[in-house]
Amino acid sequence: MWRLPRPLLHRLIRRRAGLGSLPLDRFKISLARTARDYEAAFRLVQSAYVADGIESPDSPVLRIFGHHAMREATVFVAHEGDCLVGTMTVIEDSPAGLLLDGDYPSELDALRASGSRAKLAELCGLTVVRRCTHGGVSQLLALAAIRFAAVHRGCSHVVVGVNPRAVEFYAALWGMRPFTGAQHHAHLNAPVLGLVGEYEATRAFLMRHYKRPIATGANAIDYVFGSAVFPGVSLPEVDENTLTRWKMPRETFRRLFIERTRLIDSLPPEIRAQVARQRTRATWMNTEPSVSVDEVYEALGSAEDHAPDPRAK
Repeated sequence: MWRLPRPLLHRLIRRRAGLGSLPLDRFKISLARTARDYEAAFRLVQSAYVADGIESPDSPVLRIFGHHAMREATVFVAHEGDCLVGTMTVIEDSPAGLLLDGDYPSELDALRASGSRAKLAELCGLTVVRRCTHGGVSQLLALAAIRFAAVHRGCSHVVVGVNPRAVEFYAALWGMRPFTGAQHHAHLNAPVLGLVGEYEATRAFLMRHYKRPIATGANAIDYVFGSAVFPGVSLPEVDENTLTRWKMPRETFRRLFIERTRLIDSLPPEIRAQVARQRTRATWMNTEPSVSVDEVYEALGSAEDHAPDPRAK
């Protein structure tokens, strides 16, 4: 299969992916809201990494990063009835950067500097339960995530770090291209290669390769960039002023980062400062505090004084 000419290989991948015949009522895609939503998603990702041998069985049960504490992180969940069958996270760029900065900082800085309106978002943690691998869940999650990043959040570039073996699939389905070479992953026992999809290039790709209507009769470009609503995909508009509270209530934040994992202890200064800008002092308070409120705001001041904004041109 991999010896086929690339255009023919990509057509075959698109045909097998079946974007034109995605299930209309089998799966529901939404944004995580409760602690249960987040914990189930993080547990699914970690279980998959352990099963694939790219993470140690002795590692924490939940695959949760400091970036998840920020409002720039949006966790998508896919359900079949009441059963979680898939997840993906979108992380918008911020002064704290992206997860992929751990692998390709200079390359991402080049993308940030590629235009006056450049804004990056990273897709990460795509995981689907094995029995639904070929059921369309991955495509629905990607469709929803790209739409959310580009349309709802105004991002110009979507980046993702993938195993080099998956490059042709992302190129065939969404027109993403490598922006760097492969290397060993900063956090996982696996190789990684960075891919990017730019807004206008992705629009042109969808128009060129998905000319037949899908789902309820609209074309793929209308579901990603237009006003068409894909059945089962729920992406509510969120005002910037209510984004933090709507996506992760205080109780959920405290359970995930203070009570459940105590990840708050190990947040890097730039992430701690970003969260301190977005959360009230009361959210950080704990009956047995490990990181004091004063430490948080000291980190905030330090980050503002010394840490450059990666989006600055």
